[in-house]
Amino acid sequence: TTRRTLTVVLGLCVFAILYNFTPSDSSSFEQGWQADRPSSLTLEQKEAALLRLKQQHAQTHHDRQERERIMKLTQEHENQREEELERIRLKEEEEEEEEDGRAINHDRILFDKHWQKESGQETIPKDDTPSNDYKQEGEWSVENLPTEFNESLFPMTSQKLLESKIGVQALDSYIFYGKPQMVQARDAAIAFILGQANIAYRNTSIYSVVIKPKDKIPPSGDIHDYSSLARYFWKNPKTADGLPYVRLDGKPNPDMDSVWDYRLLRKVFRDCYYMGQAYFWTGDERYAKKIIHRVKQWFLDEETRMNPNVKYGSLIFGNNLGRAQGVLDMFKVYG
Repeated sequence: TTRRTLTVVLGLCVFAILYNFTPSDSSSFEQGWQADRPSSLTLEQKEAALLRLKQQHAQTHHDRQERERIMKLTQEHENQREEELERIRLKEEEEEEEEDGRAINHDRILFDKHWQKESGQETIPKDDTPSNDYKQEGEWSVENLPTEFNESLFPMTSQKLLESKIGVQALDSYIFYGKPQMVQARDAAIAFILGQANIAYRNTSIYSVVIKPKDKIPPSGDIHDYSSLARYFWKNPKTADGLPYVRLDGKPNPDMDSVWDYRLLRKVFRDCYYMGQAYFWTGDERYAKKIIHRVKQWFLDEETRMNPNVKYGSLIFGNNLGRAQGVLDMFKVYG
């Protein structure tokens, strides 16, 4: 123990000697070194040094806070810009859907030109819905489709459902004993619904992800994968192949319509919505059967089904996957 104590004391003495008397090539460094030694500082110098340290620490903290604030503001601006672009996109889609509603029976004209025969084989599966001028009695008959509301044919199941929603008295007032102007408005609304539903019922276009052009198949290589293109992305002018696409805010790329999955999915939702309303108000089961046909054709049938994902929604060419915004393609599924 004594030997250990002496060794420590001698070591400290050597360190103190070296610390105080080691020469330096730089006289200015030695002066500064000597001046900064705590033992050589006056009380005022110590207080000034401490103040400088506090100011430096405060400045560093302020700079860090400023950087974080700028980063936060930048992120908020980007998020707001993204939300604004999505609002613009949804508004444009609503306008497009209104246009689609005025010309929904032109789907066949729009897509038929791409249904070419290759080597004696059709490039798409056949639809088992008859053409518009094909009339028969039975499941797909287009004879005598309802065109206006008939109270005597209003189905009991629909009445019971409305009773549970708005009450018996309100139902009687709305359906049977309403004011003339209310009845007129109701009948006009239902007539419009039936008009849209009848167009949807007679429509023989195939709605499926498998009819997309061969050069628009998603990166997975599976034609059954749903895909849609990011609206505001264009070919990259700085690369030979134009990949990856780059963003031009507020400028929709019309090339996005070259992939039909998005449009056709909206057609499925829209047609089923109006035919569901028509089935509710008339009880005509032809609408319900056509809805089942549409849903099976898009989601379930082996030849035409869509794989259960939207991994390639809002795809930017040059990337292997779509974007998070692609999930918005599905938001009208509620209909």
